Amino acid sequence: MTQVSDRFGHVVGVHFGQTNYRDGYSAILRADSSRALTVSVDLAATLLSRVYGVILNPATPDRPTITWSSAGSLASSDGMLIAVAWTDADYVRHNWLVLAPPFTTSSFRLPQLPDDLAIWQPNVDATYVDIPWIEFVEADYIDGYGEFRAGGHDFTEVRPRDVPTGGTLRISSAGGTML
Repeated sequence: MTQVSDRFGHVVGVHFGQTNYRDGYSAILRADSSRALTVSVDLAATLLSRVYGVILNPATPDRPTITWSSAGSLASSDGMLIAVAWTDADYVRHNWLVLAPPFTTSSFRLPQLPDDLAIWQPNVDATYVDIPWIEFVEADYIDGYGEFRAGGHDFTEVRPRDVPTGGTLRISSAGGTML
């Protein structure tokens, strides 16, 4: 069993623009057993490319499209998360958290659900709430998209304690606006 004193973690994060997440946030989380008092990180070489300009286009309410920009390629990341929230005609809130491969394009259209799940699909009465949010994830302890999707990792609120000893997790995320 790992003792508290045997494991240390650190987070180095950068907010771009304002203090909210719309302009982008990139971070590195590491966990190790060293007891170093200082940590040196080359941000230019270590951070994932910045994500920004996230836009949800609800022109097709049942399958809206999310677009984004990035400062460079994110294709080497293990996967991405896309979060969208809406209310239906009865003002019931629905949330989708989509796990997707790291696209080389900068657009994603929400999938059409099978008929037996259609009740959870947004429809013409959908009112999109909150801001759309995306996050690219790359972890040296995850072997690509297949493990990212099947691995049971929770990246919605990551903390150093979630990273295994000796591991490094890199994220690049941004919230956005709606058209």
